[in-house]
Amino acid sequence: KQAQAEEQLRRLNADLEIRIANRTLELQERLRDLSAIHADLTSSHDTLRHIVDTSLDGFWRFDTQGCITDTNPMYCHLSGYTREELLTKHISDLEAQEQPEETAQRMQRLLENGRDRFETRHRRKDGSFWDVEVSIACYQPHGTGMFGFLRDISLQKQQQAALEQVAHFDALTQLPNRALLTDRLGQKLAHGQRGREMIAVCMLDLDGFKRINQSLRLASGDQVLKITASRLKACLKSDDVVARLGSDNFGIILRAEPSEK
Repeated sequence: KQAQAEEQLRRLNADLEIRIANRTLELQERLRDLSAIHADLTSSHDTLRHIVDTSLDGFWRFDTQGCITDTNPMYCHLSGYTREELLTKHISDLEAQEQPEETAQRMQRLLENGRDRFETRHRRKDGSFWDVEVSIACYQPHGTGMFGFLRDISLQKQQQAALEQVAHFDALTQLPNRALLTDRLGQKLAHGQRGREMIAVCMLDLDGFKRINQSLRLASGDQVLKITASRLKACLKSDDVVARLGSDNFGIILRAEPSEK
């Protein structure tokens, strides 16, 4: 019986050793898998961090309360703040176009929709402003935080304003041109019909203007046109419109006062 017990114990020990060896191999394999996963995650994190840090756009990470928890060198450059200063700020401290309550409403919509894209203006450390396009998304799946990329579009805005100036204003007098006068006339006609208001449309030109150009040269004629435009603007109310239609031709839209109806 003792021999049988010893043999049974030996077999149990051998089986246990085999199980321990197999379990050890299994754990070693899992450890290698976890090490590989950790290496991949570390590599992915380093890659993403490099992308963020070298991006030509600014970057924010912030919590659901709007407090900034991370940023990148480009946003520091664009805003004039250091990273340490930005990590003490709320996004409404940098938002120049929206009031804090409007920013809070946008945050709520972002939490509901998961992402948002819009244009606004931000305030630099020196008090100046810059135009920015913001693309923001929530962390998934619980929406515990948010991140966004912020692109400086100041140059595009300046170019757009310059194109609009060329398209809608006379280069010499800075008055609205024919196209803008037509648009304003349509607006005032629609407004006048709703409010039963009367408007007047006047056309005028300068007598003898050709003789000025011929006898005193074009520069003198341009000066006359600029003085005329300035005097016409000075004679009109703020909601009246005066435009240069071409050469020495001007158009004026006048709104009648209530007593004149």
